Amino acid sequence: MKSLFLFLSLLVPLVLQAGSSDAIISGKSASGRTTVKILVRDLDGQVPEINFSIDGESYTLKDPESFVVRDQKRQVYTIAATQDEKQVIFYLIPGTETVLDASGHRYRSKFQAIIQGTEPRPNQELQSKKITLFCTLDYSL
Repeated sequence: MKSLFLFLSLLVPLVLQAGSSDAIISGKSASGRTTVKILVRDLDGQVPEINFSIDGESYTLKDPESFVVRDQKRQVYTIAATQDEKQVIFYLIPGTETVLDASGHRYRSKFQAIIQGTEPRPNQELQSKKITLFCTLDYSL
């Protein structure tokens, strides 16, 4: 009985991770001055990493406190993350998402989003302005 319990306790974490993958959201403003790259577990899980850049100045949040709201039917996708007095708020502009591929274990789309966060550039306001981004989302198992 002990050996069965030990076997199952080692097997369960492997099974739980077998179907898990990070979605990659990449975005750039029309001017190209602002970029973001966000990793999201399974489209709506935890956020392991966000990189936010304006005018070549950037910061990366690794395993931040975060929450994600995803409702594909209503085109809602909101990501908020905070770490070490830095925060990023990112949300899809409803009605802008176009699905490029939703076959099998893959989901790709493009959309517009708004980002606002702690200003990465020195000698600027504490928070950036709200910036419109043109984004892609790529997820596959």
